[in-house]
Amino acid sequence: MKNQASLKQKIFGLDNKFMRIATKIFNLMILNLSFLISCLPIVTIGPALVTIYCVAGRLREEPNMLVIQEYWKELKNNWKQGGLLGGVSLLIIVSVYLNIRIFSNIAHPTALVLQVISYGIGFISLIVGLYAFQISGQFQSSFTQTIKNAFLLSFLNFFKTIQLIVPIIFVTLLLMLSPLTMLLTLSILLFIGLALIAYVQTKIIQPVFKKYQ
Repeated sequence: MKNQASLKQKIFGLDNKFMRIATKIFNLMILNLSFLISCLPIVTIGPALVTIYCVAGRLREEPNMLVIQEYWKELKNNWKQGGLLGGVSLLIIVSVYLNIRIFSNIAHPTALVLQVISYGIGFISLIVGLYAFQISGQFQSSFTQTIKNAFLLSFLNFFKTIQLIVPIIFVTLLLMLSPLTMLLTLSILLFIGLALIAYVQTKIIQPVFKKYQ
């Protein structure tokens, strides 16, 4: 009987490696679902992005945390800052997209230069945004200070910045590769992928934050 109990403990105990992995996967699935639900009104994407980074970062330190309760609590706390970040990000995305579309239809050297500049602005906005949403999820600071810190950290730690971009580039390539890979990638993203990307990115950026604390 003792041997059977010991065997069950080894298989189903929370300290078991398999159970730790299973728990992490389950928590990421719950986090992914919570994020998708909170994005449904569209205008809440900004606060949702701040929150998914916040909870994903804590999940690395607290693998047995109550993800649903923590997510919705943090979503309320991140409402204002996340809303500002989301609104500004949307304006930049729309502006860059429209500029690229307009300049690509003009056969003039100046238009080509302006198109390249638009791509550059889009790239800078992307890397600054990756830092800004994570900074907002882990630290208390004003909107202006958050953007300033994000800009400085993204260029002072450019190797880490490239690592943050790699998962996004990889997913984008899979979406563009073929209809089959697009469907498979979308399925994974809806199931667990978005939370997994946030989890990986928080792990990449954590040494940067620790260096400046």
